[in-house]
Amino acid sequence: AAPAGLGPLPQEAVEPLGTVVLVGRQQLQLLRLGGRLLLVSLAPGAVQTVAEISDPAEVEHLLALCRRQRPDSATAAFRQLLEQAASQPASGFVGAARPAARGGR
Repeated sequence: AAPAGLGPLPQEAVEPLGTVVLVGRQQLQLLRLGGRLLLVSLAPGAVQTVAEISDPAEVEHLLALCRRQRPDSATAAFRQLLEQAASQPASGFVGAARPAARGGR
């Protein structure tokens, strides 16, 4: 149990970004910790930091890659809208009826 008065960490402090399963029950997890990224190896009974990424450009690049894969991301939402639009017939220009001419010309 957590000590009294301690609550969960806010997402701004620690954010899990993704996981990849290696062999058996071993996996790697990428975590954002403040302005750094940590690549952590998780195995039964063992947790070990594999790499720490602190270069701002590399952090931003990896964050963007991970976040655009999320179903609630703006990129995913935009992709879904484009797919919906592509599956619907376009209306308007091709085959549109012309308005009636005015003035009896």
